[in-house]
Amino acid sequence: MYHPVKKTHCCIKPDELVTLIKKHYWDKVRYIKYKTSDGSEVSHRTYSFVAKLKDCKVPMKLVVIFGQWNKDDDKNFHILITNQLNASSKTIITNYLLRWGIEHCFKELKDTFYFDHYQVRHIDRIERYWNLCLVA
Repeated sequence: MYHPVKKTHCCIKPDELVTLIKKHYWDKVRYIKYKTSDGSEVSHRTYSFVAKLKDCKVPMKLVVIFGQWNKDDDKNFHILITNQLNASSKTIITNYLLRWGIEHCFKELKDTFYFDHYQVRHIDRIERYWNLCLVA
């Protein structure tokens, strides 16, 4: 990222990035409204930009979201990273929230039904096992 004080491009840690945005780029922060998984509409301040990550030659789009996702969240900011440079901040946030639901589902399947401990090797048996787990 371009560091406004050092006047050069450099690697910045997440906490420092948030501080720099608040101090130097706050006029470019935008409110994004999106729907959560329970159907309610939420609005957060966001700042997005394209940058390169350390040891990665592919440019990435970063979306910094200020505020907590919900009352149980203990973080004051979140940083989402994608290689979809043309995607809007709203699209990136919405896709992340959809992904989180899928991750939660797989965690439940692993913890409750030992989804990752089955030892069948034929595709039809694997599909049958997955279907039984999902039905249960």
